[in-house]
Amino acid sequence: ITYISPAYEKVWGRRCEDLLANPLSYLDAVHPDERSLVETSLADRRAGKAVDIEYRILRPDDAVRWIRDFSYPIFDEAGRLDHIIGVSHDIS
Repeated sequence: ITYISPAYEKVWGRRCEDLLANPLSYLDAVHPDERSLVETSLADRRAGKAVDIEYRILRPDDAVRWIRDFSYPIFDEAGRLDHIIGVSHDIS
């Protein structure tokens, strides 16, 4: 992760520093009913696929938010996955 919007803290109720230290820590907030969907999307991202999904998160204050998560791959000149650009929106 190279950048996290400060809005992450407002929407997710979690610290940006924690996400930087452990990039998969956001999975802890994913609603159990959507956990497999989000884990599948991670595999798709790593395979170089674009992802556009919606899922619920559980904030530390027990509030539930709906998230729309869109990401797409960027490949280097050799066609290898270089990085992933992603944006998450609170669509509650």
